Amino acid sequence: MTPAGARKPIKAHLLSADPALDLALLQSVLPGKNFARFRAVALLAGDDVAVVGYPLHGKVAIKPVHVRGHVSVDGGAPRPFMFAMKIDVRRGNSGGPVLDASGRIAGVVVAKVNTPGVYASTGKLVTDLGFGIRLPVTLDFLKKHRVAIATAKEGKALDDTQMANVAGSFVAQIGCWR
Repeated sequence: MTPAGARKPIKAHLLSADPALDLALLQSVLPGKNFARFRAVALLAGDDVAVVGYPLHGKVAIKPVHVRGHVSVDGGAPRPFMFAMKIDVRRGNSGGPVLDASGRIAGVVVAKVNTPGVYASTGKLVTDLGFGIRLPVTLDFLKKHRVAIATAKEGKALDDTQMANVAGSFVAQIGCWR
């Protein structure tokens, strides 16, 4: 793992994984400035969201990148434990947080739409559709492994700079070399 703004990797250990949910729990010693806070309630269709991570845009990101979107009103998720978002999810976002407008974690990024597959089967070009793991599923996974979490009440909507600062204080780039 490499903390935001750091250059030297820090070793992380896999504590648990649930392949069916595409969730994993890693442990490391990160010199973070802050810790993540979660929403107390699940997202609703139309809610504003942001995804934060290290997406691949043809080159490796060296600091967290965030993009904004919203929970899809009519886009169905491929599995019941997921929700759909109208947002530009890219390879490298997977495993990162889905944040609400005030910077609280509302889920985990898991996938993006298979644009060529959807086009081949429907003739419709669907882009900017991503999927997240629902908040209750995420929280149940953490509680099952005795991870202490903090929730926060809804605050004011953050602008892009504030969102980047909040997320950058607890998001780290993860790489696997096996």
